[in-house]
Amino acid sequence: MAVTAEEIVELVLQLPPRERLKVVERINEVDEAESKGKGALLTEKPAIYQDLSDEEFAEFLETIERNSREQPMRTPRRGSSSTPTS
Repeated sequence: MAVTAEEIVELVLQLPPRERLKVVERINEVDEAESKGKGALLTEKPAIYQDLSDEEFAEFLETIERNSREQPMRTPRRGSSSTPTS
């Protein structure tokens, strides 16, 4: 006979507060012990992009920096305080 989660909760709620705390602590201990044996599964799918070599990544960062200097993403607004007026 399998016990449902709801039935377990009803039984736990009938316990005195100190005993409830013991149940929760024990559940946490069991959960931690189980999770230590397993690695973190981020994904089972293959990566979308291959990792870049250090040289390729350095080139990528340089390109971003160069583009941000040479090609600003926004132009100043008309009538903004950044343009001097006489």
